[in-house]
Amino acid sequence: MAAFDLEIALEFKRKLASAKDFASVMNFFFEKLLNRGFIERCRPLDPPESLSSAVARAAASARGHAAKLSDWRLMEVPEARIIHGVLGVDGLLATIVWAADIQTGMLAIAQGPGSSEVLFSRLSAVPAQAAGQIN
Repeated sequence: MAAFDLEIALEFKRKLASAKDFASVMNFFFEKLLNRGFIERCRPLDPPESLSSAVARAAASARGHAAKLSDWRLMEVPEARIIHGVLGVDGLLATIVWAADIQTGMLAIAQGPGSSEVLFSRLSAVPAQAAGQIN
C-alpha cells in the first residue's frame, strides 16, 4: 500500500499554482498523489462557497454562458487541504482539484461522452499574483 506523502501534496500545489500546462498537473495528481493512502484520508464534502463560485465563473467562461452545475461529488484530504471530485457542467463530466489553503485549483471538462478532448480552466478565489505564494 502506498503511503500518503505530504511533500508530494505540497509539490502538487506548487505545480497547480504556477501551471501553464494543466494536463501535466492533472497527470501528476493521478500518477503521484492519488494513491491508497490519499484515498483513505478522504472525507465527503459539500462544495465550499469559494470553490462553487470559482467553478461557476470558470464554467461560464469555458462554455460561453452561465453553465448548469450539478451532481457535485467532492472529497477532501483535510491535512493536505486538497479537495477533489467530479460534477456535471451542462451535462458534461468535469473533474475538480482545489487547494483550499491557496484558493486555487483547476477544472477539467470532458467535451462529450467518450471524447478524449478536455477543456482545462484555472480556478481561483484570490488575485492571481497571490495564488503563486505557497507557505
